[in-house]
Amino acid sequence: MGHAGVGSVSYVGCLLLNNAIGIKPTMVPFTGTAPVMNAILAGQIDYDCDPVLGPLPHVRAGTVKALAIATKKRSPLLPDVPTSHEQGLRSSTVRRSTHCSRRKATPQPIVDKLAEALNKGLDEDGVRKRLFDLGAEIAEPNRRGPKALGDLVRSEVARLTPILKAAAAK
Repeated sequence: MGHAGVGSVSYVGCLLLNNAIGIKPTMVPFTGTAPVMNAILAGQIDYDCDPVLGPLPHVRAGTVKALAIATKKRSPLLPDVPTSHEQGLRSSTVRRSTHCSRRKATPQPIVDKLAEALNKGLDEDGVRKRLFDLGAEIAEPNRRGPKALGDLVRSEVARLTPILKAAAAK
């Protein structure tokens, strides 16, 4: 199994998959997802767990086969590829998120203003289209903002910590 380095989305995604199906493959670290894809194309590794955009051209060209999308909903970029959920691997769902961070001491009025601006931007048609084209899923308004992000981080830490510890990840 190839991955883009300990802690990367591809590393954690494969840990979740391996844990769900009960296997312990040899884990081969690379310096990013492009070298991982090169190793797959060369037959040097058997699989990886990469976000959709990386392998997308190869899947569309038929040079690699996508087995599952590790989410609850199918990807609009690969609508014919079933999800891990559909295949009964509910614990292998990867919750990839992009967020903005700030210093802890940032005054609340500034935090509120930033959150409002981000919400407004995420609701603009051009922004939504571009993010959709990149394979992103835009959170609904009730899943945005500092509290929602804090809740997400806490739940992911609780979910992933045992799996990461079992893999002896540092």
